[in-house]
Amino acid sequence: MYTVLLVDDEAILREGMRKYIPWNEYGVNTVLEAADVAEALDAMDRHEIDLMFVDVRMPGESGLDLLQTVHKRRSGVHVVIISGYHEFEYAQLSVRYGAEDYLLKPIKTEDVTRILGWFRDQREQLRKEQREEKRWMNDLFAKSFHYALTGKDEFLTERNGAAEERLQTFEWLDKLVHRYTGCMYQFIAVAGSGYADVRELFPKSSGAVPGHAGTGTAERLAELEQVEAIVPAVLGDGIAAYLLVYRNAAAEDGLMELLGQICSLPEDAWAYSPVLSASGLPQYVTQAYVETIRTKLFYKTDRKPVPFDPGHIVTSAYEISEATLNAFRKAVSEESPEKIKFYLSELYFQLCANPLYSIASVKRAYKQLYELALEYGRRHYEASMPESGRAGDEWALETVDRSVTLLALHRTAERLFTELVRRWLNEGGRSSHRVVKEVKKYVLSHLSEPILLVDLAEKYQMSSEYLSFLFKKQEGVNFNHYLKQTRIDKAKELLRASSTLKVYEVAFAVGYQDAKHFTKVFKELTGITPAQFIERL
Repeated sequence: MYTVLLVDDEAILREGMRKYIPWNEYGVNTVLEAADVAEALDAMDRHEIDLMFVDVRMPGESGLDLLQTVHKRRSGVHVVIISGYHEFEYAQLSVRYGAEDYLLKPIKTEDVTRILGWFRDQREQLRKEQREEKRWMNDLFAKSFHYALTGKDEFLTERNGAAEERLQTFEWLDKLVHRYTGCMYQFIAVAGSGYADVRELFPKSSGAVPGHAGTGTAERLAELEQVEAIVPAVLGDGIAAYLLVYRNAAAEDGLMELLGQICSLPEDAWAYSPVLSASGLPQYVTQAYVETIRTKLFYKTDRKPVPFDPGHIVTSAYEISEATLNAFRKAVSEESPEKIKFYLSELYFQLCANPLYSIASVKRAYKQLYELALEYGRRHYEASMPESGRAGDEWALETVDRSVTLLALHRTAERLFTELVRRWLNEGGRSSHRVVKEVKKYVLSHLSEPILLVDLAEKYQMSSEYLSFLFKKQEGVNFNHYLKQTRIDKAKELLRASSTLKVYEVAFAVGYQDAKHFTKVFKELTGITPAQFIERL
């Protein structure tokens, strides 16, 4: 962790200190040597030195000359002066130039270890304070960035017991640029279902990145070689924004590939700005510009990223024609999923050809069609429709609002209408109790295999969203939590039954390919590790 430099013209003293001082016990992993000031300065240029032990009297320049140079450089190196003479003048000059301590020859091991203990404690306290200050400032940058883009001030942070509001206007940008002097910047926006809630990006106990632990996107972006820091914000409607801070002017080669991995679903989308200097930032960090980003991402229909510039898009409201409504009513009355999908596709391609309608008006049009179908269902199937089906109708309308892109909206609509017609054809739908019961039975008999909600939904001919809704309504927990709990319960059963089973064998038997991940989940749900569970049997 730390690097020490021994500066003394006596090779035997350097060798003795290097050999007999327990450096590793105090976090020192590198001990370098220099016989004079010139060698010491060369070592400082080539290595990041944390602590130096410097002899006062050496051929040529003295240890005090080196101490004065270190003092002028303001390098943060701690210096301990070594002398064979107990002279007040040396001690006085050492203090003036910032020496941390003064040792007399012959050097005692206990004196060196005392200094090492003090040095380690000082450095650890400094790093703790720096981490806390950095976390707090990054947190403030993120909240200010979020406000600048959205005009929403959902967050306050607590510091020293007092509420600290986000920085006003572009004050935070000035502070950001000052903190990362000489850096370049790039603005990216990512659209996906994982960004529906602003609190997913700002967990209660964490600050902004580096080290951000919100949705995971920021963590992956932070792994890029050129990225110095990331400032996140949620724009709403399933869009997250990130301001990337680069160490130099070079664009990040791996960015497009990584964003392609993050936005893995066809319905996801992402956009990016050019690499910017500090002077180019203000025109991108505005609420007006956010609306342009929303519109471009919403109408994106392919896997290519969207480059964007500060221009604005003017949108108009979309209204469904009476002819389209009448044709759709006819398809609904025939209870034909194929015809309904046909008219939905016509609407989709019409909107793709004219990507200048406001997002709100487009979503309103899709909800209007769904409500038209609901009205038909109420007239013909109200008596036989289960309560869970009627509650699901309200939930379905909410999923339309959560759609991030037009393609996601279109596919959501297709799933919702297919599910609705299926319920009609089964006279009010298949019993939700029976479906959930069959899902639980399937889970128990396939625990060693990968189990995905989307595959189960396809098996029982419904959307994954609707199956998730039914499962949580009946069981009181979401499906993923139930699956984890069931796997761990089975693991405990296996461990009780056989003391010879290895932890990794049990992990495989209940569907975990990674024993470490299995151990983490086991402890999360039980409070102890599998090994501790075995010991208590």
